[in-house]
Amino acid sequence: MFLSTRGLLYIIAISVCKAYEDLSNEKLATQSTTFTGGLYNASNAVDGNVTTCMRTEPMGPNSTYRSVWWKVDLGGEYNIQEVTILFKNYDSYEMRQRGRFAGFRIYASITGEINGSALCYEDVSQLPPLNFTTTCTATGRYVIYYNDRLDGVTYPEGYEVSHSFPTELCEVIVKGCRNLSVFGVDCNEPCPINCKYNKCDIQTGDCFECEPGWSGDDCTLKCHGRWYGKDCAQLCVSHCRYAFCNHVTGRCDGGCAAGWTGSSCNESCVDGTFGIDCDRNCSSHCLNDSLCDKETGHCDMGCNPGYTSNNCTEGMYTS
Repeated sequence: MFLSTRGLLYIIAISVCKAYEDLSNEKLATQSTTFTGGLYNASNAVDGNVTTCMRTEPMGPNSTYRSVWWKVDLGGEYNIQEVTILFKNYDSYEMRQRGRFAGFRIYASITGEINGSALCYEDVSQLPPLNFTTTCTATGRYVIYYNDRLDGVTYPEGYEVSHSFPTELCEVIVKGCRNLSVFGVDCNEPCPINCKYNKCDIQTGDCFECEPGWSGDDCTLKCHGRWYGKDCAQLCVSHCRYAFCNHVTGRCDGGCAAGWTGSSCNESCVDGTFGIDCDRNCSSHCLNDSLCDKETGHCDMGCNPGYTSNNCTEGMYTS
């Protein structure tokens, strides 16, 4: 009766999260130790068979080991949505088993190491059900199960701490999408086009981060006013011809105001030039070859004899 019940739980677990892809089935799994005297390999937890379970060497006060871990390599970096664990049960010993597994943590990792990983779940005070499911919205290649019984630590009531015991996981089911650029229960909705790296939340489609020049949950809002770049946090220079710069690059696509040049219009005209984009030369009739105003072209010191106007371009004629 026990095995058929566990089988039923497995079917229920699969049906509940069947809309996402099964990322863990028959993937490479490893564990900190393996119990001697039986076939308790790490792979038993991802073989799709709830009658086979992994088992570590005991951990706890009477054991060499104070912590245990188990992890599965999904084979690639994927968007994870949910983790289901079916823990080993024994008839009439459910509470004991729940106390043994209490305090575990689940991580999603890019590297396979706990340090720097995303903590998906931490069991703190309540004893976990033996048919356990948690949301784990993260990007990772590895899913890691970790538990410990450390000396000098006071654990909550109900935790098994007085005896050493093995960890036994009968099935671990990791659900998500293999394609990082999609979301939704069928893994077929493309992430918004302006999501950075084309990645988004697997459930909502919200972008984790926007490409420069865009904002909003789905990154569809252009930077407004004189703001541009990452998080729309950079301010355009004030010398664009049409006031606003490119909302992505900060460059002045419409050219520079009079007196300025450069892709971002932050360079003053070189001496002897003036006007929009510095495309005009100062008059050769400025007094003593003096410079002209870089915005207007007016000769700073007036005109050479025989010439007039602000730009010294008009000759004076006498009869």
